[in-house]
Amino acid sequence: MLGEALALLAAFCWAAGAGFYKSSMKSVNPIGLNFIRSIPATIFLFLMVLLLGSPNSLLMLDTVIAGQIIVASIISWLIGDTLYFLGLRNIGVSRAVPIAYSYPIFLLPMSAWFLGEPFSLEVILGTLMIVAAIWLISRSLEPGGASGDERIGLAASLLTSLFWAIGIALFKRVIPMVDPIFLAFFRMLVLLPFLGLYSMLSSNTRASILGMRGREMIFASIGGILGVGLGDMLYLIGLDLSRANIVGPLSATTPVFAGIIAAVRLRERPGLETILGIILITVGAALLSPHE
Repeated sequence: MLGEALALLAAFCWAAGAGFYKSSMKSVNPIGLNFIRSIPATIFLFLMVLLLGSPNSLLMLDTVIAGQIIVASIISWLIGDTLYFLGLRNIGVSRAVPIAYSYPIFLLPMSAWFLGEPFSLEVILGTLMIVAAIWLISRSLEPGGASGDERIGLAASLLTSLFWAIGIALFKRVIPMVDPIFLAFFRMLVLLPFLGLYSMLSSNTRASILGMRGREMIFASIGGILGVGLGDMLYLIGLDLSRANIVGPLSATTPVFAGIIAAVRLRERPGLETILGIILITVGAALLSPHE
């Protein structure tokens, strides 16, 4: 039961983090936000490794496993999460989150080819549900948005799900061999130099970070600790304690939590098409999770 409870709690943390990210993006661009939220998240995860994890895990990493973690981290968290923030900024939490969490539609062919997982009736139904959900949510966007911002947000959210799927497929190979708390910390340790270097070299990103208000900086930090720090750590521990075909469907409830938070806290009012899309994506993602 502990693994299942942790997966649900992780889903809530991811949704709550998205709400804080949205509130912190008035001044900073997506890459700058990714860097700012990663600093407190890394500190939090370092403390968790010291208190609850295995600090010696770094010494036990071999080159192959470390390489897979680095590649998966760059693809899913560096590229994927930056696109995720772009989607949040342009189309809002209630739309960007369910589209981004439609990654099972891309994970399906990857898992069949890369991981050797079989197709099933549930997989086919889940894929159709997610395709229908993305269509519904995209219909809810305002036609001809100013300078194409909404179209960019939709495309960024879809690409987020693609890069997250690639990262998940890679992480599935290393989770059994690495302490999950250390894994959550190590991937952030990999990302920080890339994000920091780019933020220093890019004048636009540097200016956007310096232009952040104190309130926005606090929101970005809280979102990073909740979503990247606590949420990812809980998810990886849950995946280590329970079966993937149980933890997967439970963590796919993130769009439901995000929709509630967007409506209550951010005052985004999702229409009927968005609500139906959230429901379809949640059920479809659950059907697409691995079954034994």
